[in-house]
Amino acid sequence: MIDRSLSSVVSVQSTDPANSAFGTAYVAKHEDDTSFLVTCAHVVQDVGGADQVQAGPQPARVVVSGSPDGADDVAVLATDRLAAPALPLGFDAERGRPVSVIGFRPIQLASRLYAVEPVDATLGTPMELVGQQGRFAAWQLRFDDGGIDRGYSGSPIVDAATREVVAMAVYRENEQRAIAITTDVLRTIWPDGLRDLVAPPVVLRGIEFGYVPSSPVTIGTPARQAAELAELTHRESFRAEAPQHEVEVPGFYLARYPVRNRDYAEFVAATGHRVPHRSDDLSRPYSWDQATGSYPDGSADLPVVLVSWHDAVAYCRWLGARLPTEPEWEKAAGGRPPRTWPWGEDWDTGRANTMEGERGRCLPVGALSPGGDSPYGLADLAGNVWEWCSSVFEPYPYQTADGREQPNALGDRVIRGGAWGNSRWEARCAAREHAPPEDFGFSIGFRLALSRDAPVLDG
Repeated sequence: MIDRSLSSVVSVQSTDPANSAFGTAYVAKHEDDTSFLVTCAHVVQDVGGADQVQAGPQPARVVVSGSPDGADDVAVLATDRLAAPALPLGFDAERGRPVSVIGFRPIQLASRLYAVEPVDATLGTPMELVGQQGRFAAWQLRFDDGGIDRGYSGSPIVDAATREVVAMAVYRENEQRAIAITTDVLRTIWPDGLRDLVAPPVVLRGIEFGYVPSSPVTIGTPARQAAELAELTHRESFRAEAPQHEVEVPGFYLARYPVRNRDYAEFVAATGHRVPHRSDDLSRPYSWDQATGSYPDGSADLPVVLVSWHDAVAYCRWLGARLPTEPEWEKAAGGRPPRTWPWGEDWDTGRANTMEGERGRCLPVGALSPGGDSPYGLADLAGNVWEWCSSVFEPYPYQTADGREQPNALGDRVIRGGAWGNSRWEARCAAREHAPPEDFGFSIGFRLALSRDAPVLDG
């Protein structure tokens, strides 16, 4: 991992031979004949400003810059394309994570001879930096042996487990210490450039997938809080959210929206699979015509419902995808650290289709996006329709090895997210419910997942 990262790190220096200031930058993106690099705004200032920046052997221009003295001490540079891979960005990190800080030390400062050297460290005490551009997370860096100096300003901080750049090193010379500024700063100063940086975009048969990066995630609810919710709402299933615990979730893709009627119709036409149909009054608005195999008029963009867990699995296999596991679904909905609802801690009726909104019906996918989106840009994870997960509904803590992910395991399967007829409490990211795998209710749908290394083609 480190060997690959070394080639993606370059020195930043001045085009003025009399200026000996230098720092570090890393390749974040390639676009046609241009490479984009990330460094510190104060490094740009130290080497003489935007007109005197040199990245490695060639001049560079400043695309965007924060404040050299502020919380957003970050700059993005552009230069002729470099023969080095771009480093993947991650936006999930926490105190105690082992990392490598990859930057330059001077060998002969007068002749501008530098050596790139990774330094092992740990994300230490969390901090919050406040500036004109907003509030940004940061950490103090703890070093097991030695430390870094000013040449490491702008260095990528690579998570030892996920292999993603989760922060950037800033050496505060006046304080004689180094801190790690989260990559979230880039969301503020360079939002357009971040659109395709986290992972390559994936579209499968017209279905768009967003990437959820690797990291441990805390799922569930503390026992006392779960008990209070169960008593408040008279819903005993909330007790099954305890104990709250941590699960390692590898990076994966999740569909931005639930599967729509128009998507499912292709599957039905290709395979002759049964159509979603029930004749009761509540199901009738969403029930397909069994004779023609068609969904109701005007419902092409509604999430498909009246599908069992077995139906959902059959569709996934046909498309070359899968259902998300329970921890994957919860992380995709709530992020890290976990949120109560996908957008945050405060309930907002306008961001989710639940009974509080009094809409009384299912809405087309994405109707409440982007306001209700999760931290990973995924829509409709709170309310509208329940979503099948691959997991058998078993007590927490979650253990993959206990058989709950086996396709032929007996027992109810997990459903997540709540539906239009449920309250905001069922729409919480941590709320878990279950249904028999043969059940096909009018408020249960599903969305697709893909493993990071799954071979997919845009179809």
